[in-house]
Amino acid sequence: HADDASLENGNGGGGSIGPARYLDFSLGSNPSEFQSILDEMQNEIESIGREIAEMVDLQDPKAFQHCDWKYCSCHEFRRRFRGDTVWSRERDGGVE
Repeated sequence: HADDASLENGNGGGGSIGPARYLDFSLGSNPSEFQSILDEMQNEIESIGREIAEMVDLQDPKAFQHCDWKYCSCHEFRRRFRGDTVWSRERDGGVE
């Protein structure tokens, strides 16, 4: 969303945050092209899943850097933890 604070300060958690973009594209003119597009999307989703699993496997609560997206509640849940037990933008210095 163009009105997210994460766009203004660069703190989106994963570095791939940016202005909204349309994902309206051709789904191919034949079944083979359509399958190729689906395969590409599946690979991207699987890659995200692997990244999440790798982060969980670290078993380090400071490894997860929260975002500032207004539609995400990860930053709200942080308030339930002692400050020194989770990553903090102020203490740990922003997003890599």
